Amino acid sequence: MDEIFNFSPQVVLESFDDSALVLRLKDRHLFELNQTAREILIRTNGQLSIEQIANKIAQIYQLDPLEARQDILTLYEYLLNEGIIKKVNLIHE
Repeated sequence: MDEIFNFSPQVVLESFDDSALVLRLKDRHLFELNQTAREILIRTNGQLSIEQIANKIAQIYQLDPLEARQDILTLYEYLLNEGIIKKVNLIHE
């Protein structure tokens, strides 16, 4: 099963047409993101898997889905280290 991520509770995202700002509330650190990162983050909602997001990003930017997935993994690694996103633990019945 593919991993799913969501924002940490202490983070606020402000999305614009071609970029986004992420504010980490605990230290008021502001991160500026480009349009591609914005497209990824607006889909980082705790419901869509990396694969689902990669397929959509590949469609938008006419990329190979594997290339889009690698870009997402790179971004997520950075965002995890910064405490901006967290892995969602799903419970299966």
